[in-house]
Amino acid sequence: MIDESALKGGGWSLPNRPAPPPLLAKSWQLTAHERLDWAYRLSPRLTIDDQSRLLFLSDCHRGNNGCTDIFKPNKALFMHILNDHFERGYHYVEVGDGDELWQNRDFTAVYRAHRDVYDLLHRFHAQNRLSLLQGNHDSPGRLFDPVSKDGLPTYQGLVLHYAPARLEIFVTHGHQAALGADRYWPFNRWMARAVWKWLQQIGFLPWQHLNAPEPDLPEPHYLASVPRWIGYRLLHPARNVERTIRDWTAVRQRWIICGHTHLVACPRPGETPYFNTGSCVNPGFITGIEIANGQARLIMWSEANGRCRQTTLRALPLTD
Repeated sequence: MIDESALKGGGWSLPNRPAPPPLLAKSWQLTAHERLDWAYRLSPRLTIDDQSRLLFLSDCHRGNNGCTDIFKPNKALFMHILNDHFERGYHYVEVGDGDELWQNRDFTAVYRAHRDVYDLLHRFHAQNRLSLLQGNHDSPGRLFDPVSKDGLPTYQGLVLHYAPARLEIFVTHGHQAALGADRYWPFNRWMARAVWKWLQQIGFLPWQHLNAPEPDLPEPHYLASVPRWIGYRLLHPARNVERTIRDWTAVRQRWIICGHTHLVACPRPGETPYFNTGSCVNPGFITGIEIANGQARLIMWSEANGRCRQTTLRALPLTD
């Protein structure tokens, strides 16, 4: 959480608030890059170093604890991760879509279902160790309306300045590069409320679950419950979003950490510095990113027999 009253004495700074760029009749990639630029300009800044410790999770999609609440199966694992990182002094960055406010019109219902989550978020906030970023599913109204969650504000992004290497890392949800989530969000929100929620109620939920990634990511994420050729087609829009963000990153010469696609990503040395946290909604495991000791690490937390196991999938020094 960004304590604006404390900004003058610390490493935080807040930008001016420019208006979002219009959705002009240009190529979508050019428009997407402009939307990412707008989110970047609107993001607060934070200076970090080798002693800084940050945790990045995204796409929790907290619901109302009903049958369509895809956060519910992993809630205990999520709470374990957050409690552990709170005790170890981490700054928690929720990289968008923390709550499912497309299917649930009223934040109050989500808050009542997961009040213990918000109690923990307030503990991070009280120590100025919380940043909530706004994803498309965090917006119950218009896409870029300001959103407050139980008094906790959200931001379009966060810019990290890694002082030892003069490196800049932009953290944002990533929906700015998605045609359906950004340009056509009213239709997609209606689909989420009228169609997708109904499909979930009648049992069409497991088909969207992704495989648990293996160390060093020997193969890309795939849908675990459908034939590979069908999954390839279903994930094609997400791959397009990845390509658009990678292009933006290469042109702007910045590292970027995103969510939105639910597909994990961590570059090898020399590759375009595009990271993706994955999500918190695949039953049995959660993926995210840690920055600590001068490294960015893609992590998977899995649950088996009531115990939590942490696996480092890939790591990259911040100096690369």
